[in-house]
Amino acid sequence: MLEDNNHNLWVGTRIGTVVKVDSSLTFATYYTHNTTDPNSLPDGTRTSSMYMDKYNRIWIGNDNGISIYDPVKKQFFNYFMDSLLNFGVTRRWVNGINEDKLGNIWIAIDAAGLLRVNMKTKDNFQFKLFNTANGLNSNIIGNIHIDKNKEFWFLNYGLVHFNPYDESSKLFDISNGLHRNINFDYRIYIDY
Repeated sequence: MLEDNNHNLWVGTRIGTVVKVDSSLTFATYYTHNTTDPNSLPDGTRTSSMYMDKYNRIWIGNDNGISIYDPVKKQFFNYFMDSLLNFGVTRRWVNGINEDKLGNIWIAIDAAGLLRVNMKTKDNFQFKLFNTANGLNSNIIGNIHIDKNKEFWFLNYGLVHFNPYDESSKLFDISNGLHRNINFDYRIYIDY
């Protein structure tokens, strides 16, 4: 779920629908795939994460990547995935989306790693992928949680602290304090 700047509540489902509950709580808008509309929600997607960017667009992470809803145009745009495909990341499940204090968007992409997205302009993206090739212990990452310093914590086959500003990471597993092995399906909560 996500609350936007107008206090509407966005609810993602596992049945290919996204619901926007109006802030007045008097009506809801249901978004689904429309075969005749290329700017509708992608077919068969199950929502796993949501994020609102500085342009008030809603990023919807799903099992086919990301679809971006533009509230001004009232349309979904799927061009972000085209940019990712050109970068070399295929359509995969998106487990989490969040932002650092510099305004970079971070996306946990199943079996690909952690992706930093720098928006040069509204529709111009620059990417950097973090995975086992540059320091992470696994390319499978669960949801991204942020602490009070706007640093990231996520699960992958252990608990990982990731500093997005110096790009360092530290793995916590049974060898240094966790009482048992964990994976990306577990949940964490940051209390601050």
